[in-house]
Amino acid sequence: MLVRLARQQELGLGQKLEKESHGRKLLLVRHPKSGTVSVMDAHCFHMGTPLVGGDIEDLDGHACVVCPAHRYRIDIATGHKVDTDLCGKTCSSEDQKQRLYSVHCDEEFIWVDLPTDQNHNNLAPLPSDYYNQVAQQQPIFHQQMQQGIKEMPSHGNYGLFGAASDMAPPPSPLQPYAGVTAWPVVPPPSGLGTPSKMAADDPQLILSQQSMHSSPAPSAAPPANLMNYFPSAKPDPPHVARRKAATAAILARSYRPPTADNTPMQSPQKPVVQQQTPRQQVIAPVVSAPVAPAPAAAAAGGVRQATLFEAWARRPVSTGVESMDTN
Repeated sequence: MLVRLARQQELGLGQKLEKESHGRKLLLVRHPKSGTVSVMDAHCFHMGTPLVGGDIEDLDGHACVVCPAHRYRIDIATGHKVDTDLCGKTCSSEDQKQRLYSVHCDEEFIWVDLPTDQNHNNLAPLPSDYYNQVAQQQPIFHQQMQQGIKEMPSHGNYGLFGAASDMAPPPSPLQPYAGVTAWPVVPPPSGLGTPSKMAADDPQLILSQQSMHSSPAPSAAPPANLMNYFPSAKPDPPHVARRKAATAAILARSYRPPTADNTPMQSPQKPVVQQQTPRQQVIAPVVSAPVAPAPAAAAAGGVRQATLFEAWARRPVSTGVESMDTN
């Protein structure tokens, strides 16, 4: 069936044009070099992305329309997917193919040969057929999706399993609290006798949880003096004991700083200076110490000369007050 699809002026060199005719979406592409026109399904065979938004690229002499979603290259002359392998060689896929249509062009219009309903049923199905039907036949995954939505329950149920099943029954209301008196008695271990016999042997034995909760809890008496109460199980370290003793002494106003010999430090006394008159001054004359003669010189009857160290040795002989008044 020959159908007039577009005018020649609508499709320029290297351009694309999307049209709809007889329930199918078609894409018109003009070769960027030769100017020939190719017509194919308007949606990609991979996942139905519109090819009108893709670019036209040349891959080793093959003019291809590039899918904008996943970069699939579709040859506009054959409809096969074209790609390069690891060695850089161009290859095409036979099972991944876009449906092409026969094109007839005159000086004014572009004509496309579309298959009729009878001829279309005789054609081998291609993946692009599922995405290019307009109203007659919807894609399979859309039908499955709509069927799944109808089967979904109307109420909210977000469980991972059994989402389409009925909701679980509401929980039963909580029973009123009966207290600890309704707790069951814990049975004694086997071989130990009855609870009454065990209580007779050991009065302190707790027979059950009921008796444990029914007996009053013992309370320890607080210490008489909380300020002076220190646990006697563990003595204080030395530095803590000294700190506590010093604090108590300061509070009693009898603090004495500790010394090395445990004796109180005496305050230094100021020396008493005897005041002298301006005209008097205490002079302590010093004289040289008597030098004993050497043993050899004493034996010879001579006097030993003093050494340099002995010459500088001075010892005080006497003290006296000498008046400095010259009058």
